Amino acid sequence: MAVADWFKAPTVHEIDISGWSGEIGQTIQVNAQDDTYVAKVHVVVRDENGILEEGEAVPGDGLWWNYTTTATAQDGPRVIVTARDLPGNLAEFNWED
Repeated sequence: MAVADWFKAPTVHEIDISGWSGEIGQTIQVNAQDDTYVAKVHVVVRDENGILEEGEAVPGDGLWWNYTTTATAQDGPRVIVTARDLPGNLAEFNWED
């Protein structure tokens, strides 16, 4: 199973921003899956000027991971999510306003 996991990257199925209006302390949810285990989900929030914030999401219910925002995002934010499995395979998902 470990060998099979080595060759297969995780998948980011969805980013749910319904709980986020660009304010501090709100939640961005990420639905990520791997054939064995998603080890880490990293979230980056950018705008036209560059990176506003970034950090690690924490496991939530089922396949969902939760990231709590630490900065205010206003004009045209972009969310970039990277999921990593134990062998280090990556999957990236982008969301733009």
